[in-house]
Amino acid sequence: MPHSSGGGSHSGGSHSSGGSHHSGHSGGGPTISRRPFKNSRRYIYHDRHGMEQSIYCTQLPKKQSLGTLIFQLLFLLPFFAVGGFMAFLAIKQMMPPSPMKPLSSFSDVHISDDADVLDNENKLENTLREFQKTTGICPYIMTVYDSDWKENYDDLEAYSFSLYVNHFPDEQHFLVVYSQPDDAEDQSFVDWSWEGMQGDNTDDIISERNFSKFQNDLQKYLTRDDVTVSEAFDNAFTHSLDYIMTKSSGNSEAFSMIFFCVMWIGFTLLFAVIILKSYIASKRDYQEVSMDYVSQGLESEKYFGPEIR
Repeated sequence: MPHSSGGGSHSGGSHSSGGSHHSGHSGGGPTISRRPFKNSRRYIYHDRHGMEQSIYCTQLPKKQSLGTLIFQLLFLLPFFAVGGFMAFLAIKQMMPPSPMKPLSSFSDVHISDDADVLDNENKLENTLREFQKTTGICPYIMTVYDSDWKENYDDLEAYSFSLYVNHFPDEQHFLVVYSQPDDAEDQSFVDWSWEGMQGDNTDDIISERNFSKFQNDLQKYLTRDDVTVSEAFDNAFTHSLDYIMTKSSGNSEAFSMIFFCVMWIGFTLLFAVIILKSYIASKRDYQEVSMDYVSQGLESEKYFGPEIR
């Protein structure tokens, strides 16, 4: 459903809707290290190259099955998916949006001036067509009198929503409704108001940031005595062509999100590596060696025995 972008009025202003040789871990499992520590026991094993390696631990790693390994790795998959999706969103924010494909429901006419306040409609019509060509969004300006809606609607926003759903069968229009009193020509101060209503599919291009710029421009020009209503709309839409297709958020926000995603994925990978190393370690053929050979500098001696002094 369409939703309000924001609007403004003459009296009320605008509104916005290496590495180390020491490794190990502690916690619920055994402490394992490459160096001896208090109350540790020495075990040797042969690596995949046939080289003898030593570890020191309080107890050997428990044997793990292949099913346990697969279950643990599958448990980490959602974390990878979440990190990857967040990274995709962050990168998407850094890239400018692509123009939308114009719909067959778009009309060649972009102006309905029931309040008869727009002059030089041809120039404004050309500007609105250029906006549509650049964005793929169909802009439409309607001017009405306050009497057209005040008896049946609470505010101009509700009336603009009704106009959108009754006139446009899609979510790719950008409707701007301008309203003024019926006797505006007889008043020195015209208390006009306006409201923007956009389809849901336009949000990536008419973002809050981009609409805020459009809103400030239109409000500024409408309040100037030397600028007509038609010129105010023309200027606001013309200026929007300079920024409307830029990225919707700043680089700093996207970079912060990417940094968070890298940390998230990095920690998930770290857990995966720990799980794999734990599984590999549990499958080795360990043999206990007397600690006496360590103190005597005879670590190359291959003495296998259960005795620990």
